[in-house]
Amino acid sequence: MVVKLILIGDAGTGKTHYLLKKAQNEFDDCTFISHTNSAVNELKKRDRNNKVFARTLHSLCFSLLKNKFKNAAIFSEQAKVEFCKRVNLKYDPNPYVSSPGAQFFSIRSLYINLKRPPVDRFCNVYRIDYDLFTYLLDEYERFKKERNLIDFEDMLEIALNHAQFRSEVVIIDEAQDLSPLQWEVVNSIFDADMIIAAGDELQSIFSFQGATPDRFLSFSNHVKVLRKNYRIPRNLWDFSYWMIRDQLQRPRSEPVDDSKTGTIHVLAPVTFKEAAKYISSYQSGLVAVRHNAYCLTLERLLRKEGIQPRLIKRDGFNMNTICIDTVHTIKGMEHERVFVIDAVKYPSYPAEEDRIWYTALTRAKAEIHVIPIAGEHNWVINKIPEAQIQACTQHQPQLQSQPQSQPQTCTQKVRNSLLRKILSLLRRK
Repeated sequence: MVVKLILIGDAGTGKTHYLLKKAQNEFDDCTFISHTNSAVNELKKRDRNNKVFARTLHSLCFSLLKNKFKNAAIFSEQAKVEFCKRVNLKYDPNPYVSSPGAQFFSIRSLYINLKRPPVDRFCNVYRIDYDLFTYLLDEYERFKKERNLIDFEDMLEIALNHAQFRSEVVIIDEAQDLSPLQWEVVNSIFDADMIIAAGDELQSIFSFQGATPDRFLSFSNHVKVLRKNYRIPRNLWDFSYWMIRDQLQRPRSEPVDDSKTGTIHVLAPVTFKEAAKYISSYQSGLVAVRHNAYCLTLERLLRKEGIQPRLIKRDGFNMNTICIDTVHTIKGMEHERVFVIDAVKYPSYPAEEDRIWYTALTRAKAEIHVIPIAGEHNWVINKIPEAQIQACTQHQPQLQSQPQSQPQTCTQKVRNSLLRKILSLLRRK
């Protein structure tokens, strides 16, 4: 009988360190599964004795099914371009630009990760044109078959019936982000004595892929919560609490060093131009934004200030410069200084939106700079009590006192009926 456990670790509790130490000291055969290559590579770097076998779930499934896939190639960016040309969808490979083709790939991924519900019901729930969506689905499958291509969802679906993997212990990292399909794969392919689902339900922010905190918490009734917070100073930790207090149903971890203090700056609402000017006065930092289009806006404005920022999905992460990306991209990262651009155009449902901004605030190790954007919806300063805001509001003399008109975000115009209807869903990403 498989023993199932849940390990909950708040941001800053050293969850990866705890899991690695446990794997090295208590298990002879341990497999570590995570969503991203960066998390896998970080685990491998720490595991100097190579005690743990670490892979992403998709790469593990692919390696187990080499004979099944034969000479199949993985669906590439070039294949996306060719498919979209075939079905007359505009596609921009730039990850920061919205395009009809990119929107189709995202909504199809959601459909598969929800385990292919009845198409008519799916289209009704998400207000999608049934005829156009089914046409695109059929063309997509035909395109893959003609070219002997597989995508990431294929790796999981085929693994359900054709793969088996034996390990004494399997650790599923960031389990709060698993979709229904990924949970089914976890429960199906692993022949293990113990499966540990590790994560933080308060950082469950991937509903656009079908993930929910309830699925993570219902994995088992055996739960361990890490109680000590080693990274985040007390005042920063207390500040982030206001984002998730309405859904907190367990004790949070406690900072181990109450003498350790951080800095919190909350600016009065400013324009994107003024925000860029403020950020440019610092040499390094992690800039967390809500939407991809904001990344491009800030990059352009920072360059005008003489700063060469890095967009993480494009340029990678570097601690020694200004790095910008969405909260979903920087999840799992940390930095001494974090700038939270408090602006949202297309919010998710309220509970998840709270968790998104909680995730942003808990990236900081020493400094939080909350920068509300005038003319946009400000989620953070509207959530945190006025007294807390006033206590850390900083009036910056280098900023103009009156906000100017906002730069327009560079959102691509959607030109067909299906993608217009699903755009509001996909922009939550």
